[in-house]
Amino acid sequence: CPAVSMARVGGLVLVFGILFLVTSSALEAKGVIDPISVLDPLRHMQVVPDVVDDFTASLTLRVEYSYGEGEDKVPLVVGGEEFAPQVLVRPPTLTCHGPGQDWNTRSYTLMMVNPDVPSAVHPQQRHHVHWLVVNMQGCNPNTGHTILEYEPVAPAWLTGRHRVVVLLFEQDGFIFPTPTIENNARDNFGVREFADCHHLGSPVGAAYLTVQNPPTLGAHGGAVVPDVVDDVDVASPVSLLVLYAGIPANRSHIDVLSAQKKPDVQCFGTANETYYTLMMLDPDAPSAKNHDYRCVRHWLVVNMPACAVDMGDELTVYQGPEPAPGSGTHRYIFLLFQQPHFLYIQEHYDARQRFRFDARAFADHYDLGIPVAAVMFTSDVSDVTVPPLTP
Repeated sequence: CPAVSMARVGGLVLVFGILFLVTSSALEAKGVIDPISVLDPLRHMQVVPDVVDDFTASLTLRVEYSYGEGEDKVPLVVGGEEFAPQVLVRPPTLTCHGPGQDWNTRSYTLMMVNPDVPSAVHPQQRHHVHWLVVNMQGCNPNTGHTILEYEPVAPAWLTGRHRVVVLLFEQDGFIFPTPTIENNARDNFGVREFADCHHLGSPVGAAYLTVQNPPTLGAHGGAVVPDVVDDVDVASPVSLLVLYAGIPANRSHIDVLSAQKKPDVQCFGTANETYYTLMMLDPDAPSAKNHDYRCVRHWLVVNMPACAVDMGDELTVYQGPEPAPGSGTHRYIFLLFQQPHFLYIQEHYDARQRFRFDARAFADHYDLGIPVAAVMFTSDVSDVTVPPLTP
């Protein structure tokens, strides 16, 4: 087989997005698959021909994510809804249905790719592969050989809408030896080349999703807009980079312990003679489902000249993420506002009362307008125990 073209990611990705996931929605009536119902949405979004050529679906493909933990866990079957990125931290569950009794004994290949990297307008890194599994029995990735582990979707800030496509191929035999692709070489993946090399033919099932940054309204799992602020200035030239020990905070999910120390904040495109305000908030306290403490104020700095955090006035000292055990996944949101002038703050915003902070009211009171930049990551307590904040 010819080598599959790959390339390293060229730079840091500023991520915070909303996921719109659509299933193949194939009709299943007496074991008959309606190919039109599968292909029409893919053609409409130009997945056909950007990713694959026309094909005839022989299986339905159901993709299901879940959000929350324990009793708050909610299954989210994709089918035209929008999803927030924290829903996509862990891989989805796949379910297939097809005619006959032997389809689930055959071997399949699963691909999940993004053809719009770094953007749909300039897709020089087409395709970025998020998940690649071969030799699956039926539709269960756990039974196959994982070439690339599932990677959450992470579009760059202001790069428009990205399509992400889930493809299922039926193999004509066991793929051996198993191909090897380095984790840092997910770009420029050749979908057609891989399929041709391993004699996969055309897909037998497909689903697609879209994701963009900044978010749209009404996303499953919640969105910064409107949960925290009414809007974000997408036309602003300012961008925000938050680093924890050199790791971008906009990589969707960060371990709780890795975010306990104050991050390095860098701004780009700011005006030299302008002051800025930075907030770090958790809108999901005590949990995303029961957010009575919305928002927890983890950090508040004002009067930062040209966004220089160390030169600003720290009204609330930094406090790392501390989600309560069993409270599920929390969003942690950095908002950057451009101030109209130097602020003289009379109110106290110290660490003794961090709960129920109203970002809108603060911005309105000091004429900050809407944020000029935003970054979000998620975190939860899994195998670590962090004492929760108390109101």
